[in-house]
Amino acid sequence: MTGHKLTDNFKYSPRIPVGLVQRLPWTRPYILKREISPQDTVLDLGCGPHSQLRICSVAHSVGVELFEPYLRESKRLGIHNEYIQEDVTNLEFTPNSFDMILALDVLDNLDKKAAYDLVEKMKQWARKAVIITIPNGYISEGALDDNPHQIHHSGYVTEELRELGFQVYGMGLKLPHWLAKLHEGQGLLGFLINELAIYPFSLFTWYYPKACGELMGIYRK
Repeated sequence: MTGHKLTDNFKYSPRIPVGLVQRLPWTRPYILKREISPQDTVLDLGCGPHSQLRICSVAHSVGVELFEPYLRESKRLGIHNEYIQEDVTNLEFTPNSFDMILALDVLDNLDKKAAYDLVEKMKQWARKAVIITIPNGYISEGALDDNPHQIHHSGYVTEELRELGFQVYGMGLKLPHWLAKLHEGQGLLGFLINELAIYPFSLFTWYYPKACGELMGIYRK
């Protein structure tokens, strides 16, 4: 399967600038910098165009991305040392191939069986840990950035991730649907919602993930 061809009026959805939040505890950039060391090799599944791994110093990283425009952008930015254009469910690596495996906002784009199968593979591929992020519960999402692989096919809750062996933490606050849609749009409004309105609740939701907007699961070997 190849990447989806975009129309000429394609524009990437704006992303929150991680440089502004990586020093704030209980945020995704902060945790990635804490968990990943400069000596680590990292597999970044569904790396997208602006992977947050770019804020981390690593020994070697491999970015996997099926959507060609995302892949081109990530290559242009030089985020990873190596790239693979492939569906993450088709990948095969030998056990203990990487220190760290990342699947950030990936599992919800797969059906449950494919996601569970991928989790078991990631556990085998990792020498140290697997880190995933995913919305808290099912959230309807269409083809963001004209990318059909961004459509959400499944949802997950705290108990499911714990049953899979993950330590589960919460980030942000679970918002009403209409407000969550504004946040998903990001840009300046989304940034203000996230950092000014939601962040003060981060300590609470980190330890009580049932109330969070996004779940982070860490599987340590």
